[in-house]
Amino acid sequence: MPAIWSSDLARFVEHCDTVAGEHDRELLEELFDLLERGPAEICGPIIGAATRSQIGKLADAGCVNGAALLLAGNCGYMLSGAPDSLAIATIVAPYSSSEYSASGATLACAICGAIAGALLETSSRIADRVDSAPRAGRRYI
Repeated sequence: MPAIWSSDLARFVEHCDTVAGEHDRELLEELFDLLERGPAEICGPIIGAATRSQIGKLADAGCVNGAALLLAGNCGYMLSGAPDSLAIATIVAPYSSSEYSASGATLACAICGAIAGALLETSSRIADRVDSAPRAGRRYI
């Protein structure tokens, strides 16, 4: 996995946990940018759930949480929240057997953080498998 993409994704996950709710739209745009730059085998199934235009139209109409849910459309998810409290999203990314939970000031913040966290864990797992695979020309006894 590209190291720069992975570190950008890790920073994004941390940012989602601390950002104020009025920045939901920017988070969605930044996540979409990360999905477009990321490895197709990991990001393709998620980015295939929605177009940038669909997300933008929902966000323009004031439905940022709906836009985030649209982006999570190909994932398994569970959402939790209470009035005047943090929102929590749990995401299971396509082709992943583990879930990732994130909290945020709004549901959209939590969903964005959980999607990014799930992708980060999936890319880590794939990188670990690639790094531990036998290399051509080496003999393992």
